[in-house]
Amino acid sequence: MDTTTIGIAAGLICTAVYVSLHLYFKKTFDLPHTVLVFLAAFSMPGGVGLIMAGYYGSASNLPSSWREHVVVAGIVALGLAGQYVVSRLYGCVQSARKPATIDAKSDDGVS
Repeated sequence: MDTTTIGIAAGLICTAVYVSLHLYFKKTFDLPHTVLVFLAAFSMPGGVGLIMAGYYGSASNLPSSWREHVVVAGIVALGLAGQYVVSRLYGCVQSARKPATIDAKSDDGVS
């Protein structure tokens, strides 16, 4: 499988998890964030591919610092995509939790 196929599979899996959590906890559907979750997860295998190209690529026809640039671009792509997916999934779960309520008793124990 190539990185595009893996990216599509990762995008679909992460999107399914996000939509499931969002529907379960928030009872709504959020199209813009759903699309962004798919695109972020889709870009993760490409980021790994960029990092691997930086380590194993051929420098015969490129500038001497091309490998560093490709590796940094891959790290940035993975970092941003991973952070976005995790923050969206975490946001679904956190928003469903209700804060603890404080019992409304007075100091003398009488409500």
